[in-house]
Amino acid sequence: MRAHMGAHILRSLRNVPEKIPLKQPIGKQMPCGFCGTSGDPKCEVYMKISAQRKTIECKCKYAHSYQYARAEKGSNRTPCRNVPIICRLCHSLGNLCSKDKGFFQAYWRYNFEEHFEQIHPEYNSPRQPFGTRLMPADIWQQMEISESEESTLGINVDTKS
Repeated sequence: MRAHMGAHILRSLRNVPEKIPLKQPIGKQMPCGFCGTSGDPKCEVYMKISAQRKTIECKCKYAHSYQYARAEKGSNRTPCRNVPIICRLCHSLGNLCSKDKGFFQAYWRYNFEEHFEQIHPEYNSPRQPFGTRLMPADIWQQMEISESEESTLGINVDTKS
């Protein structure tokens, strides 16, 4: 479901029409990576990072477990790399929402551009190219969506708006 919804979310973000209309449209702001809706507190995603693994917590009714490391890399069969990531800038600024047991608020990779536009407007980003501060390279790499990922998900460079 994560990979399936990720394709719909990315097409929505890139204004690429669906071949078959969706039963429920993708939310316009920070859509949930499991269900695609916006604004539902149950869909907030949290992450705990330990030496061995990354653990995700989300109360979305479509949330499910998956192998984070595999999903983060993507593959030819499942190219969607929409996984939760923690914003290092929020963490270093002390803005990170901490839950119990070491879980911290995370953001879906496909929503990370929007997160930067809303929370870190001083940094340049794909949506904020004229920010006054350079985005750290490791954050850019963390949020990057490759052309091959988009192409495999049905988003061609010519169709993006």
